[in-house]
Formats: sequence, structure tokens, C-alpha cells
Amino acid sequence: MSALAFAALARASQTGTGGTGLFADLAQQKFPATVRIVYSSGYEQFGLGAGSYIADSLANPQLVLDHPRFAFTDAGGRSFRLFAPDGSIAVEQGGAKGSADINDQPSIQAAIDYAAAVGIETVEFAQPHYELWATLRSSAAGDPNASDGHYLVIGSTLTLRGSAAQRTTLDCRSTTGRNMEDNWQDVGGAAWRGNGIFVKGDLGPSAPTNLSIDYLGLERLIFRGNAERTGNYTYPVDPVTGDGWDFSHKGFRIQDSFVGDIALTDTDFIGWKGEMFYIVGYSPRSIRAERCRMVTGNGNAWNVQADAPATIVDCEFGDCYQAAEALSQANATYRNVTFRDCDRIWMVGGRNPLPGFHYRWPNRDTSAAGPICRLEGCELRNVGQALIGSYVQGSLTTIDSQILLDCATLWAIEDCRLEIDAWLDQGSWVVPLAVNGPATLNTPVPTSPVGTFQQAVRNSHMTLRCHRTAEAAANDRHWAGPQWNGHLESNCSITVEFGEQSVDNPVRTADNPPVSFPLIVHDQVVTTQLFGASSSLWHGSVAASGIFTPRAALCATGVDDEATYDLHLPTAPTSGASFGYGEGQVIRIYKRGDAGALRFVRGSDPSFVVRQTRVLDANFDWIEFRWNNHGNRWEEHGFWTSAAV
Repeated sequence: MSALAFAALARASQTGTGGTGLFADLAQQKFPATVRIVYSSGYEQFGLGAGSYIADSLANPQLVLDHPRFAFTDAGGRSFRLFAPDGSIAVEQGGAKGSADINDQPSIQAAIDYAAAVGIETVEFAQPHYELWATLRSSAAGDPNASDGHYLVIGSTLTLRGSAAQRTTLDCRSTTGRNMEDNWQDVGGAAWRGNGIFVKGDLGPSAPTNLSIDYLGLERLIFRGNAERTGNYTYPVDPVTGDGWDFSHKGFRIQDSFVGDIALTDTDFIGWKGEMFYIVGYSPRSIRAERCRMVTGNGNAWNVQADAPATIVDCEFGDCYQAAEALSQANATYRNVTFRDCDRIWMVGGRNPLPGFHYRWPNRDTSAAGPICRLEGCELRNVGQALIGSYVQGSLTTIDSQILLDCATLWAIEDCRLEIDAWLDQGSWVVPLAVNGPATLNTPVPTSPVGTFQQAVRNSHMTLRCHRTAEAAANDRHWAGPQWNGHLESNCSITVEFGEQSVDNPVRTADNPPVSFPLIVHDQVVTTQLFGASSSLWHGSVAASGIFTPRAALCATGVDDEATYDLHLPTAPTSGASFGYGEGQVIRIYKRGDAGALRFVRGSDPSFVVRQTRVLDANFDWIEFRWNNHGNRWEEHGFWTSAAV
């Protein structure tokens, strides 16, 4: 029921009623002691903000003094307050107009404050558009708990709900009603624009038994910050030009305070110079967002650095520096979420740090289930780098985007499993997937206890399918090759299947010789270009007998003279058996060109076995070996030659 229907409900349910006219008229009347509820026909104009007012134990002179927009004292000295029989009030009942060039911020904030004072849990917006002009900031710009200078401040259990036929826009402007792109306050030499919603829960070292904000809901609202994405990500924002990443201009902000459940439905934050949705420090009980958009700005769209279960469905984040800086440090599900048009994303689970450890160091309670961040049918579009960390699992479609697991950034990565359908459209030579373990295992992790070193990627598995749109194929756009580098444990794998791979670029490592060799699988891959007549990584020409060290599962080599060279294979990469090879690993070695020959002599070396001595003599000849972990050797798996037998 709309808050604007209060009067009719009150008249129907109460016997002692009285009053007429606008809200201001009620204070001029003297109501008999038998009248318990009075009603107005509007706040300042007929039909806008009508309401019922009750004389009860909460209605007293102090309430009138604190909330004059919602309570009054009549000519006889009796106090009345706005009555909410259905548990909700409307901002129009505090004087909001919903008209252009009128600042409704004081009326809306007053409604929020009154709701907190009398225990009302819903504030409605009946109009499609309201202007909110920035409030003055007198506290230090760096004070995280100061309540001044924000558009709206919430400190109690509350739902803000747009009840108009179309979603309600809260148009957040400067102190004089101008655009925020070129208007800001100077606070001690720092630029200040103000946060859209500043949530101030319970402060202190631990959560109280009864939270001040047990539930916070936002429904059918658009918070427009009126700032653009300029591509200047300098932090802090330049106090002269106002450009850069403005920490004071977040759409939604919770920092170091305790709250309960947070739920967003059909709610957008658009055009903010800092983060659009920001939770850091103490964790809420849970987070849920459905059909929400966080887009356009110089900061990050979605930043949840909190140990809170999260369910995010049918949402869109992007057109900013990072579409997401953190997804959740506890169990989280992101379903049908689009991340788009940004420099990068951090998709990391389990980032809640142990005391004294760097915040990028993964952590989990080993006595409980892992803090899995589940991705279900999510899409990355035009993302420079999607940094994937520990405990991230699920399915992704990428468009002109790169998936990157990088221990130089996240220090340690484990238990990651993704299925990736990668599409090339407007981009060219994009690396669809890169997995980078640390170069060494003795690199200290900064701001962590002595003896904490970067760890190898472990127990992580990627399945990649590369595709090109008709547009990309028509314009001869091609993928670059997937790659791995550094230390990956042998329990990791990269599978490329049922897709297009370009120009001599199978999954490969730039390390020469390889530090590690996870399980690499190619399955029904189509090569879109051929350089040198094979879809394999060129290993250069062999000039002497000895070891041939593969840097990909598909290798190619040649001979520059007419000699025949005898080859054998390594039984481990340079960092040892713990970093490869995986049971069942298959490698194929092609010979390019007709000069000379490559020979694997039966019984010549314990690193491999062949059914009989095999010779790669002509162009396109090849041999496959399969790794037998128990036998610690490569075994012939296939052979083809064009030479007469």
C-alpha cells in the first residue's frame, strides 16, 4: 500500500479523527482530547504528501523539535506525529516535490531520520525524479566515519523503495544544483563531492547483539552521480581539475561498521568518480543484488572486500577502471552478470587476510568448506585483464578479453576451475588465457610474516574454447596463443577444445627451458592460420644430438643441414617432478622442412620408449609421446611419416 493512502486507512480504522487542510494548518487547530488521529490533505500542496498523524506515546515535544517535518504540536499543546499504518512513509510527506531545479535532499534525509526515530522501516519515493544537492562537508576529508557531506545517510534498518510507475531517479548534484563533473567542494585542500548513500552502522571492535541496521534494502531506484569516465585513474583526485579517482564520490559506501543483510533490487548507481558500490572492513551478514547496474566512472564499479556471502544475479558492472575489485571473501554466487568496458577486474575468493598477512594472500578456514566464488553464465566484454584468484569456479563467456591468473599480483592461487568460451570480435591478437606462477619460490610476500613466499599455482584447471565472430573472421582478426609461465604444480591443467587457435600458437610457455609443465590438452582445435605449415610452437632448428625440451604440447623443429640427429626427452621441467609432467600428458613433435632427419633410437635412453626406432625425415613427419608417471618415462603414442617403410 502506498504511503499516500494513509489518510483513508486512518479514517476507516479510527473513531476519533479530525483535521483538514495542509500539514501546516494542523498546528493552528486545537483538537479535542477525544481525537487521537488527524489527517492532512497534503504537505505543502493539496494531494502531495497527504498523511495521518497520531497522538501516542512517541509523539512528544522533543520529537516535534527533532523532526518538525513529520510532527507538530497543536494549538492546545498536544503532540502528533506522522502515522504509518502499513509500516512505510513517503518522502512527499516531508515536503519532497520531485520537480526540476528543486533540492529534495533535506526532505528525503528528514524522512530517513524520522523513520529511524519511530521505528518505520520503509521510505517510498512516489515520483519518477528527485534532485539531491550536495551537503556541506566540514569534517576532515579523510574521516571515514563523519556523517556530514553525504547525499543520504542511513543509520537504521530501512528499505528505500521507488513506487512510481517507472523507476525513481535520485539525481545527485553539486551544492548549487550543478553537474558534479566540474563542481566540487574544497575540504582542507582535497576535492570533495560526497557519497550517494553513506551507511553508518555500529562502530567498535565487534558487532553488538542487536544491530542498528539489521536489514538495508534498495528497490527500483537509480542513483545518478553526474560524473563521467574520463580515463584518468589517478588517486587521489586532482583538487584543481577535479579529475581522477575521487574517494569521496562513491555511490554506496559502508566502511568499518557493522550491518546485517543488504539487498538491492532493480537499483543502479551511474556516474560516480569513485567506486559505485563499496563495502570494506567489517562484513555484513549477507549481500544480494538482482537486476542492478553499476556503470560509468573513474573508479571501480563493484568492490566488496568483506567476508560476506553474496548472491548477485542479472547485474551489469563496467565502463570504469575496474568493473569489480573484489567479488567476496566468503561463499558467493554471480549468475548472469556482465562485466564490461574496463581496464581490468579482480575476481578473487577467500581474500580475507590472516592477521599480519598481505590482503592479497588467500586464506580459508580449513575446518569448513572452501570460500568458493561461483560464476554461472557470466560475461566479460572488452576487459583488458580479468585477474582470477583462489577459489573462483564456474563458467564465463569472454569477448575481446583476457583471463589472467597471476601470482605476481595475488601471491598464491589455488582451487580455481573455469570453463571459458572466448570470442574475438573487435580485438586482434588478444591472449585469451594466461596462467603465471611465480618465477621463484623464494620471493617474499610484502607486509607478511617473515618466511611467507609466493606460492606456485596449485590444483587449478582451465578449459578454454576460442571462437571468432563472423566480423572478426571477415577482417582477418586472430587470437594470440594461451600461455603459462613460472611455477605451476603438476595438479594443474589447461585444456583447449572445440575452438579456433591461430598461427602456430598452441598453449605454450615463454620460459626456456620450462620451469613447470601442467597438463596441457588440445582437443579438436582448428588453426585459423598456418605459418611454416604446422599449428605448433616453433622450437628452432636442431644442430646436434641430445635432449629436446618441449615448451608446448604441440612442438615443431627442423634441421638446417643434411645430418641425422638422435634425440631424447626430459623427464621433468627444471623445477622438478612436482611441477610436471602430468599423468597422460601427450606431446607431438613435428619436423618442418625436408633437410636432415630427427631420430628416436629404441633403447637409447631411459627417458622414452618407442616400438622401433623412429625417424622424422620429411616435412610434416611427426611423433607423439604420452607421459607415464609410474614408469617415469615418455611412451610412444603415435607416429606418422611420409617416407617409404
